[in-house]
Amino acid sequence: IQDGVSGMLVAPGEPEELRRALIYLLTRPEEAKRMGQAARRQFEERYTFEQFAHQAYKILQSVVTQSV
Repeated sequence: IQDGVSGMLVAPGEPEELRRALIYLLTRPEEAKRMGQAARRQFEERYTFEQFAHQAYKILQSVVTQSV
């Protein structure tokens, strides 16, 4: 997540900060929509099936190599 681009980052254990972020997005639906669309684009670009298959192959290859 890129803060302010594809979402909003909030520190863990900070309920007041989370409340402010939620109010910000609820009162600015177009901004929330823009961030959601950016997050979707980033996901689709970075997490393709081919990347998943490649990572799964690397993990399986590592497991097989370690067990031999």
